[in-house]
Amino acid sequence: MAKMIFKKSLFFAIFLSGFLTWGNARAACVWDNNTCAVSTCNYSSLGNEIAEIKTNSLGKVGAVTIQCPAETAINTVDLTFSMTTGFSGINELIIRGAGVEQTRGSAGQTTLSGGSMIITSTADKKIRITNFTFAGACNDEWQAAAFIRMNGLTRYSSGGGYRVDHNTLAEDLGRFFYCADGAYGLIDANNGIMTDQFSSFEDAGSYGNEAWTSGASLGSVDANYLENNELIYENRVFAEELRMFADDAQGGRVVVRYNTLTDFYIGGHDAGSNFRGGLQYEIYNNKLTSDRSYGAGLMTLRGGTGVVYNNDMFHLVDTPFAPSTSSGIHLKNVRSTDGGTGGVLPSPWNTEEDADEFVWCGDTDVKRCLGSSSNSFDKCTSDSDCGGTAGSCVDVDGNIGTSYPCRDQIGTGNNAYPQDSKPFLFWNNKVIRSTNDPIDSPPYIFSGASTIAIDRDYCTNSTTMPAICNGVATTYVEFTCPHPLTELSGSCNSSVAGTEGYVVDVVAPASPTGLAVS
Repeated sequence: MAKMIFKKSLFFAIFLSGFLTWGNARAACVWDNNTCAVSTCNYSSLGNEIAEIKTNSLGKVGAVTIQCPAETAINTVDLTFSMTTGFSGINELIIRGAGVEQTRGSAGQTTLSGGSMIITSTADKKIRITNFTFAGACNDEWQAAAFIRMNGLTRYSSGGGYRVDHNTLAEDLGRFFYCADGAYGLIDANNGIMTDQFSSFEDAGSYGNEAWTSGASLGSVDANYLENNELIYENRVFAEELRMFADDAQGGRVVVRYNTLTDFYIGGHDAGSNFRGGLQYEIYNNKLTSDRSYGAGLMTLRGGTGVVYNNDMFHLVDTPFAPSTSSGIHLKNVRSTDGGTGGVLPSPWNTEEDADEFVWCGDTDVKRCLGSSSNSFDKCTSDSDCGGTAGSCVDVDGNIGTSYPCRDQIGTGNNAYPQDSKPFLFWNNKVIRSTNDPIDSPPYIFSGASTIAIDRDYCTNSTTMPAICNGVATTYVEFTCPHPLTELSGSCNSSVAGTEGYVVDVVAPASPTGLAVS
């Protein structure tokens, strides 16, 4: 009899243990309407919760929030998830740290230490990461290395868009954000200290060839916006005294506005160190400060087209810049100025697939399928080598022997052959050195590249946008500020640089009415 009671007790204990385990796995979310409060946001556990929400077995509609607790989650694995399937009825996933939202940065209650979020987005669903402190070291895989990697094609114009906001960077080791495929969205209201590059953006369909084929679209919502961030770079790891804030490469589209940055420079990459250069860059109303000497300006632009205006650049040493000590903005093209070293360049720009030699602009008669998005870097002698698409087999550069235009150089903005003139425009920028000697009108720009010429590839003006450049009329209109993903109303102050210009006349909208919660 005693043995039978023991067996029944043991069976009940095992059953209860299994039931509780199943219950914890299935009901770790404590739901309050569309908010799922979890007991930990360790990436291993968080991945399970996202997988459960993805099935949407509870029939949630609209935006769903995962509310993380006050904790320090130490991650030894990455958080990887895709929004391309599942999430039926859910149009936004928000992952939020604990505490009340601050003006900038996190509330400091939820720290994610180590690991990376690797997210594959889809066009019509929003994803938001907010109110965390990031620390430790991220995934260190080269090119993928970032605390947050955004894959996929989420875009505000399609009903989606990413937002990464109100986070604090706690002297972390590794890039913070990397956009790999051509997703567009907003990075705003973050603060802290970085010991690496802050962000990098590529529109990497066929290594950027698809973006260049569609062409530049300045002033569009379809770009990567960085606004209202206040960040500091500390040189602890790299030999560089300054570090790049927002790398624009491989067809990237980037807008940097109303940020206050210390010891960061703004710039991107050309087709000399990538398959394709950055396509477009809009830089306005930023405040840049540095007390370090560096081999280029506080802006170093290397390709594509764009606008640069209303920026204040403060350098607290007398001769901060080389090769021109008075220039705050440096225009550069690696294939027309720098010899480079063997093995560092992508093979498409070399005379042989495995060649180590550097190829200067116009020095090669090797043709590539640059007019085709499917096999854009194959060698060719005719369009038939590129799948038969008319005009797909072209020379790398515009004119053999003259080096102009160099592929994707400053002042280009599409994939025509030769590439059409799309000049960069500069106006109302100031460079102030330690002597308090302002350089508020040209020349505050230096270019040592033989292929980059003023009044052809770029134009300047003192206070207003140049009306015409190289015969091209200017029609630029900046996109609304603040960005609609903030859900704020009001307007930014175009007469003030830095974050101070962002908070003027910005108020939260009224709460929506007439909503039903199911």
